[in-house]
Formats: sequence, C-alpha cells, structure tokens
Amino acid sequence: GNLGGILTKIDEMCYITFENVDFGDFGSNIFSVPIIYWSDDKLPIELWNGIPGNKEFRLIETLYYQADKHWNTYQSNTFILSEKIHGLNTITFGINQKIHLKGFEFRYIEKAYSKLMATDNDQIYGDSYLITDNSIKNIGNNVVIEFDNMEFNNKGFKKLIICGKSHIPLNTIHIRFSNETVDINQIVEFKYSDTYIENKFKLDNIIGKQKVSLIFLPGSKFDLKWIQFTKN
Repeated sequence: GNLGGILTKIDEMCYITFENVDFGDFGSNIFSVPIIYWSDDKLPIELWNGIPGNKEFRLIETLYYQADKHWNTYQSNTFILSEKIHGLNTITFGINQKIHLKGFEFRYIEKAYSKLMATDNDQIYGDSYLITDNSIKNIGNNVVIEFDNMEFNNKGFKKLIICGKSHIPLNTIHIRFSNETVDINQIVEFKYSDTYIENKFKLDNIIGKQKVSLIFLPGSKFDLKWIQFTKN
C-alpha cells in the first residue's frame, strides 16, 4: 500500500491484525485511522478483539468511515468506541472494500484528569457500601475507595470535583495522596443534598504519580457517582 500502508481487495474480506498492543490499565476508547478510499460512501470497518476464526475472538464494534474522496490521499476518521480496551490485546480490522489502510492510533487518556466513575476504582474496602452499575451507594463507616496510577504532571491540578449525594448534614471525606515516599492527607466536606450534585474543592496542589484514596469516617452516609481533578 501507499506510504507503508496495506492495500486490500474489493469484495473480499481482509483481516489486518496487530498483536501485543498494550492499552494500559486505564485503557482507551478513542482512535483514528487514516485511509485512502475511492468513494465518499460509508465504509464499514469491523474492529475485533483477537483474530476471527481463532478461539476467544470477539467483535468489538462495526464502525463506518466516511470522507470526501481525494485521489491517493490519506484522510483520517476518529471514532469513540462504546467501551474501553484495557491491557494487552490483539486488534484486528476487517474490511471488504479496496482501500489503503495506513495504520491506526489510539489516543492516550490521562487517567488523573479524566472523569472517573466511582466504579472505575482499583480497590474498595470497608464496613458498608453498595456497588451499582455507575455509582457506589450507602457508603458508611471506614470505607476506602482507591484510584491507582494517577499521574499528575509537573503542574498538578487546581480543583477536585466530586459528584455525589450526602444523606447527612455534613459528610467529611479525607482525600489521601500516597506514593513510595510520602502520604498527604486533605479534607473536604460535602453538604446534604437530596439529589446528586457536583461540588468543587480547592486542594493543596500535588504533582507526580500518586495513589488517590477517598476515606469515609464513622458516621458517613454517602453516595458517590464520580470524581475529577481539573487543571483549571
């Protein structure tokens, strides 16, 4: 194919496989593909986890590439998948039209600055809590919710946003930052609300790679939906 790409055949399914692609523990669901296609019609692209026909393969999604045709010119489409791909994977593209596929690129997502659902936690433990599809409810005594590998850059962050619901007048939450050399504890207080609300908290700035723990003390009664550290 042109410029190191792969040329497929018309009306014949071609599978293009890349093995040992490491998406990391947080993963990604945003990727781009540069393609030369001699039509401005929609081009279906099958995205597989594994190799079709081998054991443990799975169709992730069928995507539809489309661009105004330009002769022998690669043009990219960017797609957002309905799920993230995590860890080490084999990725296969299935295409049944004549195109040039130059390659693909998944976007690195900064975990430390992403909106992290409560259920995205790396570990949770404590006396009482209820895990639902997209939140953790009835968080009570001595519950700890941990988020690992939070890589704050050399400027750190400005604020912490917590989306939650306190069932008591004032719910105290300890925010602990820890790594191999230091533990730093900060405190926020979340007021009562009868629905989920977003509260922004100004914390002392932290930089570098951290494990972030939300610690709920005895007497807590809290529902947590998501958290997010912001650069602004």
